[in-house]
Amino acid sequence: MKDIIIVGAGYLGLDVYGLIQEINEKQPTWRVKGFLNDFPVDLRKYQINEKVIGTIKDWIPSVGEHYALAIGSPRGKEMVVNSLKDKGCVFETLVSPNAFVNKTAKIGEGSIILSTSKIAHCVQIGDFVVIGDTTMAAESSIGDFSNTASYVNIYKNIRIGKRVQIWSHSVVLNHVGDDATVGAGSVVISKVKNGIKVFGNPAKKVDI
Repeated sequence: MKDIIIVGAGYLGLDVYGLIQEINEKQPTWRVKGFLNDFPVDLRKYQINEKVIGTIKDWIPSVGEHYALAIGSPRGKEMVVNSLKDKGCVFETLVSPNAFVNKTAKIGEGSIILSTSKIAHCVQIGDFVVIGDTTMAAESSIGDFSNTASYVNIYKNIRIGKRVQIWSHSVVLNHVGDDATVGAGSVVISKVKNGIKVFGNPAKKVDI
């Protein structure tokens, strides 16, 4: 088994920890060495025996360690990745054995595919993307450092940009630009421009 360290000890860190357990149940692969987080977290309340073993900003990697990114903020994780990769950290792509991923799909470095996700024919998933129980239809794509929450549906041939956050129960029927946010339960009918936040059915620009 190989040592892996989870970067981030928030709720996404708990999801990634659970994902690693799913993988190990199918085939023992990873030994969780601990978590990195910039403030203390008592993980025992989540019935996790592993501990926060250091801060992200001060961490010095050792030879043979592997890392799983569990930072929720798209811009935040881009900064963390750039910092840790400069130090030599090697990030793993983790895919739940309970997810369906078509063999023609491409998944980038450090990305996380959770549980019941369905990734169809010729889907393109960038680097350090979190796909949370999401359906991506044929030939859709999502850019680096983006996230989808649970029960998101992305229609065929739809392009999602970089650093995009799509919240739960959203249906995406048109393209979404870089740095955009799609609020929970939204139905995206019109194209979402770069940096815009949208919400509703149909999804419209909001200022919050």
